Amino acid sequence: MAENHIIVGLGGTGGKVLRTFKMRMFEEFPSFDERQKQSVALLYVDTTREMMGIGRDDFNVMGQDASFTQNEFLFIKSSAVTDIIDNVENYPQLKGIVGNAAATRNAIGNLGEAAGQKRRAGRLLFAKNATEYVNALRDAFARCNQVSHNNSKIVHIIAGLCGGTGSGSIIDAIAQTRKLWPDAKILVYVMIPERDLPKSDMDKGRYYQNGYAALRELNALQTGQFKPHDVTGNGEPLDLFNPAIKGVANGITVYSNDNENGITVNSFEDLPKIVSDYIYARVFIIDPTTPGVADIIRAYNSENMDDFAYEFDEAYPVEDGVEMPIKRTKLVSSFGLKRVVYPEFRILKHIVYRRGCARTDPLRKLGGECRLCGRGGEQGLSWHLPQGGEPGTLEAETRVSEL
Repeated sequence: MAENHIIVGLGGTGGKVLRTFKMRMFEEFPSFDERQKQSVALLYVDTTREMMGIGRDDFNVMGQDASFTQNEFLFIKSSAVTDIIDNVENYPQLKGIVGNAAATRNAIGNLGEAAGQKRRAGRLLFAKNATEYVNALRDAFARCNQVSHNNSKIVHIIAGLCGGTGSGSIIDAIAQTRKLWPDAKILVYVMIPERDLPKSDMDKGRYYQNGYAALRELNALQTGQFKPHDVTGNGEPLDLFNPAIKGVANGITVYSNDNENGITVNSFEDLPKIVSDYIYARVFIIDPTTPGVADIIRAYNSENMDDFAYEFDEAYPVEDGVEMPIKRTKLVSSFGLKRVVYPEFRILKHIVYRRGCARTDPLRKLGGECRLCGRGGEQGLSWHLPQGGEPGTLEAETRVSEL
């Protein structure tokens, strides 16, 4: 793999996709040495440590621990939001985001765990730690470069637009990545709110509003209308719009948990796997050096769409020599692919089953019956896998009445 890929997960949604991506890497490359040869680096950014910890069952891959390491995690809730607002003079780069301190304080209120579905809180916490984010990107690239020995940079940024952390940090994450690496390819994957919530308590009054507001900001960023404050500089607006790529990011992929055919998947389990497989295909399977895949890569990057990239503001007064302003970007894609896999787990169960039956042979010779396969003899002995027991552990039963 010649390219360097840095995959960033923002908030809980981004973290779930990043987790399934890393677990698939453990599946595809079981050997530590093989994984070390891949020029891929992960960065999980969040306001909670909910997905951190060594030896977690939800990160276990065939006995190996795929948990995030410390250099793959950036914790951005080290400072309280109220401390930032109350002492904004100490953070000149954040003044433009805070604005009216009293109004911002009232809007945010008291935060519980994470950013509490409050976009402004998520943005302030990310902005306060934006320098650490940039340093973490540099560190991630250094890990890739040690493997590939080239300077290519493809940054994948994943976030949900419904909560506080992902929807609040997405703009500054894109902006600071572009400021750091003007020539990098930045591919953004964002989840919009579900039509029907999987859990009734998910919407704390801001779920759908967050999605709408974040999409408007993304559109404004991609059309050059929104110039976010430079949160790693002096706070002045950043003009990052690049006509060559028709935006700030090279491509935006928007997805949800259902498609146009009415098929709905589980947002917590299935959807992160689908998204991670989509990204995995771009990183490992679709090799730019392979003949015939150029069109696929152009689709990922939303290239060759010059005539359809924008929708202009036709209500704007037409004047000679004045270009009509861009109203919205149309360089937004989606996907509906699901990975086709061999049933490895079923094959493994079959192997355990056959080995378990083989272990019963000595007892079967006594005339007993194997409860795994039903085969046996006539002397009233039977054996089975005890409930909750390990595969291959056999327990003999004696039918006293039949002996």
